[in-house]
Amino acid sequence: MITVICKRNWRCHLTTVLALMFLSACSLPGAKKAVSERIWVLEDHAAVSMAGPAACIVRIGRARAAPGFNTTRMLYQRAPQRLEYFAWQSWADTPPAMLTSLVSGRLERSGTVAAAVTGTTDVASRARLDLDALRVLQVFESSGSYVNVELRAQLLSQPERELLAMRRFAYRVAADQATPEAGVAAANVAVGRLLNDLQDFVASALAKTSCPQ
Repeated sequence: MITVICKRNWRCHLTTVLALMFLSACSLPGAKKAVSERIWVLEDHAAVSMAGPAACIVRIGRARAAPGFNTTRMLYQRAPQRLEYFAWQSWADTPPAMLTSLVSGRLERSGTVAAAVTGTTDVASRARLDLDALRVLQVFESSGSYVNVELRAQLLSQPERELLAMRRFAYRVAADQATPEAGVAAANVAVGRLLNDLQDFVASALAKTSCPQ
């Protein structure tokens, strides 16, 4: 309860009126509620094709983003060369960090490699997979929305550091609706295609090197 005593003071009367209006607005059933942030992840939902017996241990460097894309804030674009952020939508981690984990899991789960090691572990590896120039971007146009996912990958022999293969990957997937939620779904479809192609890319490149049995 608010008690205000005013004696011929118009400023005091005005303050009282505003305070009562604020309290009334807060008590209305239809009063606007605070918006909570929604957090999303990139996931591997694609069907996995199994490779033959693998002998190579591959080190995976942490993926690197293209300039402006190393952020947990979800990016979108309405005009060329201009990046914008959704106000209440974000990634659980940066897309490069999430993709590094997905690539490691996919290569091991499919049997493409004997093991995929990351970080500073001392485990010896026969090849190194570097991933960079990653972009995950939802684009809005008058006709609707789509998501672009782009990445560059190169595989090098270890310890010689001979380039075995290099490739650029690019995917465009239409979103069902022009919303962030639909954009996340489209991004995961694109990531699934990327992981499928990256799995084949690594398997083909490793055939060029000898791994201890």
